[in-house]
Amino acid sequence: MNLASLQSLFFTKKIMDSYTAAKPSTLQTKIMLPKSIQIYDSDTDDDDKFEKPICQRPDVVFFEKVEKIPQLQCPLVQPVLKVERLIVPQKKINKRDRPTVPRKKDHLFWCFYIIVNGFSEYEYPGNNSFENEKREKFRLIEFLRKENNKAILKKYKIIKVKEDIENDLANKERIGMKTFIALCYTHQLNILFIHRRKCFQIHGGHPEEIYHVVHQYDPPHQNSHGLYKYAYDSDATIEEKTKYRDPTIFYLWETIDKPLKAVSSYKVADLTQICRINHVDSKGKTKPEMYEMLMDRM
Repeated sequence: MNLASLQSLFFTKKIMDSYTAAKPSTLQTKIMLPKSIQIYDSDTDDDDKFEKPICQRPDVVFFEKVEKIPQLQCPLVQPVLKVERLIVPQKKINKRDRPTVPRKKDHLFWCFYIIVNGFSEYEYPGNNSFENEKREKFRLIEFLRKENNKAILKKYKIIKVKEDIENDLANKERIGMKTFIALCYTHQLNILFIHRRKCFQIHGGHPEEIYHVVHQYDPPHQNSHGLYKYAYDSDATIEEKTKYRDPTIFYLWETIDKPLKAVSSYKVADLTQICRINHVDSKGKTKPEMYEMLMDRM
């Protein structure tokens, strides 16, 4: 072996000794790195780099952290990159239930509040607290006492305002349907109040204005927030609202206190139609029997 061969062998051994002196756990060859990792030039000043996410799941996003290890003092060794995978949790988006059930005891009052003020006001910290609920209810009592609102209630034959409506707002945990309807009329709202197979229409605003849909459930339904009796369907479609107002599909409820008129106001065919809408079996029943069954049903 000549002198030139010995010098070449000695130089190669020095390179291999220097290369293996680095931490084995941090060494990766460029060909083994994912394609999304950018290889930085040796003269860059950036110590840490984050490339775009290489894959995603609904709950996490994966990133590749690229960190350059100091270059060895050897011209034949390429810059070595240390790769570390980071998992960054994604913020979960809570979907709003349909229909919307206020997470408070007085569901019907908060349905009214959301219709008037919007979801953002309802969800704003402190606005749906018990203290604010009482303030709003006492404010509404004063609102109903204004002369123009007294005239509106008189127009729609809503009586016993102090005994029933003001008492609901001031003293009871939950308002009733009569109080809800009075508030809707005085706030000029159009409401479709759906209970089982009957629909009560509140024409408080302009006929062409939007109709809000509120449901009453008997027995109460349940969702992630617990049992509830009333809910506001802000996403009701035009087709659904048209169906609710169709007298062949829903019985159109005309008065607050009495869903049915006196029995003498109906013909047998009328009661048969109302029984069909409300899923009451009228086969072989007389007129008084159908009327009594409907009263029990409603």
